[in-house]
Amino acid sequence: TLLSPVPILDELDCSSISSSSSSPLSSSEMFKGFAAIEDRSIMNVTFNLVDESTKEVFDKMVNDKNISGINGHRSVGGYRASIYNALSLESVETLVNVMNNFEKNI
Repeated sequence: TLLSPVPILDELDCSSISSSSSSPLSSSEMFKGFAAIEDRSIMNVTFNLVDESTKEVFDKMVNDKNISGINGHRSVGGYRASIYNALSLESVETLVNVMNNFEKNI
């Protein structure tokens, strides 16, 4: 599953795409968004791990699902997932499932 570009969490709920404070990224204990909730894009989501010591584990989980293209910007770091027309919902769900499994198992 090639996820380049890819969206995550705040954009996943396709029934009501929003940047509400109740979105999964906003309530996550393992991930934090870079942008303020009111400034989040529905096309590009930048996020980081709350605990950088878990980066190797998260990166392995992402790589095990053949997810690529989510490296953050060189000046900010972290991760960047982007939604574009050519990206399937299945690809988005793959990344979100990895993130959910990471949060449950770490």
